[in-house]
Amino acid sequence: MPETWPNSSPSDATLQRPWAPDHPKTLAARNKLAGAYLLSGRAAEAIPLREQTLATLERLLGPDHRDTLSARKRLAVARQQAGRAQ
Repeated sequence: MPETWPNSSPSDATLQRPWAPDHPKTLAARNKLAGAYLLSGRAAEAIPLREQTLATLERLLGPDHRDTLSARKRLAVARQQAGRAQ
């Protein structure tokens, strides 16, 4: 990966440009960006992305869908890494 990658900060608008905000590819891109933030020690930046993805999945799929449950777990991990377990 390029040296500048961990410091890059693509906006959510950039993630949504090719697809609609609720499109599965947009959600996947947001999830991958949050994961990259976590791996680079930037948990505080990952949390809003994880929260937004979870809210979208709850609205689209319901609270008990397996993808929603997985997103909830990923959010909990991000909060734990940031020292904000809830």
